[in-house]
Amino acid sequence: MSKGNLTLTTIALAGIGVMLSGSAIAAEKMADRAADGKAQSQNHWMRTVGLIQVDQSLVSGTGTEVISSGHDFYPSGSNMRHALIGVEGGYGAFGYHISTDLARMNASYSSYLSTTVHRNILREAYIHYKHGKEWCVAAGQMDLPVGMENATAEGNRMFMERSLPGQAARLGRRIALGAMAHMKDYDLNFAVAAFQGEDKTATVMTTNPYIPASEPTGYLARLTWSPSYKPGTIFHLGGTMVRGDLNRSYGRIQWKATPELRLRRSGDVASSNDVTYYSSGILRYVKSYSMSVIEAAGQYDSFTAQAEAFYMAAKRDGLFVADNISSKVNFHGAYGQIGYVLTGEKRPYDAKRGTFGRVTPRGKMGAFEVAIRQSVLDLSQAPDTASTDGDNPIGTGGVMHSTTFGLNYWHDEHFSAALNIVRPMIPVSTSGVNTDLTMYGFRVQMVF
Repeated sequence: MSKGNLTLTTIALAGIGVMLSGSAIAAEKMADRAADGKAQSQNHWMRTVGLIQVDQSLVSGTGTEVISSGHDFYPSGSNMRHALIGVEGGYGAFGYHISTDLARMNASYSSYLSTTVHRNILREAYIHYKHGKEWCVAAGQMDLPVGMENATAEGNRMFMERSLPGQAARLGRRIALGAMAHMKDYDLNFAVAAFQGEDKTATVMTTNPYIPASEPTGYLARLTWSPSYKPGTIFHLGGTMVRGDLNRSYGRIQWKATPELRLRRSGDVASSNDVTYYSSGILRYVKSYSMSVIEAAGQYDSFTAQAEAFYMAAKRDGLFVADNISSKVNFHGAYGQIGYVLTGEKRPYDAKRGTFGRVTPRGKMGAFEVAIRQSVLDLSQAPDTASTDGDNPIGTGGVMHSTTFGLNYWHDEHFSAALNIVRPMIPVSTSGVNTDLTMYGFRVQMVF
């Protein structure tokens, strides 16, 4: 595609972009709904929420050529990233939320056994109960946050996509029971959840259709601390811990990430059966796994900084693992990012959720923000590529780095646009193809 055609395509696509203020743990996301306005009465209140995000991307450099399998390693193209629509409401202290992503209605992906599995377009559906402003509980299908980046609403993130380790650690949507307590006197916010099942669209996968067993279960806890601060200055510390049991000796798990720009065909790039993905490989015979995240963030006037360190580990059943394969493997990653709002505004901080929000412009010309992020994901302790225990080949393996530059524009509190330039440093793939890529992404979105 020529740059001229790319520009015309971008302009043609840039008509609409709608985005639902993405999800965190239900107890975090909906904590204030039942205590505000009409929710205090016994009358039913209801409103619609939603978003559309439209992306256009151009990838240049070596490694983008067509290979013998008939597709590009890293193709350029457009993407309807999200077309979310939802309803939320309440009866007194009780509330509910249900949302769907129409952009995923026809989406599918190839599983480990090369079967086509269609994604469930139901995004979240849960009910919650709040007692005062201190705590609430929620139950249903919800998006579980592992760390600050994953807890941040999708429309509020500084960049178009998550960091490399943020992708790898994403749990996705699970059936869960969660609770949140906000201890204002101690500047603490604590959220816990027990979850069950699996989300095949998430980067953490647990699946083996031929071995009947109970559904995987897990537990999550996140604690954030934001001590009292003077206006314009914020200090944030936090941590998340996840423990999952696969309830079977033949459990499988995979941590993976794509370059920090996502297209409709990014599923091919990250496929379990494709040599071009960056993955731990599908680990077999996994009994349990764990993830830990340490987070730190701060803000001074128009500057915002955020960083997280991730640790992921899987424990495998020694009765089934071959002698030359480790029974326990662990991986780690980290990212750091900084942004500056050129027009003087600042990102609002929500102490209850422990996240930053999106910029609201003060002037008629809107607001501009520049940002940079550096991330690294180390999957070098992936299992041996020898198939003595049935492990899938590890793809690119090794250590992947990525540098992303961002320019964000907010026309108002609803409409915004973003330009990202991504420079991924990808290890040589098992196909022997070197990659030296520059990726350009443009997005328009609207939150309502």
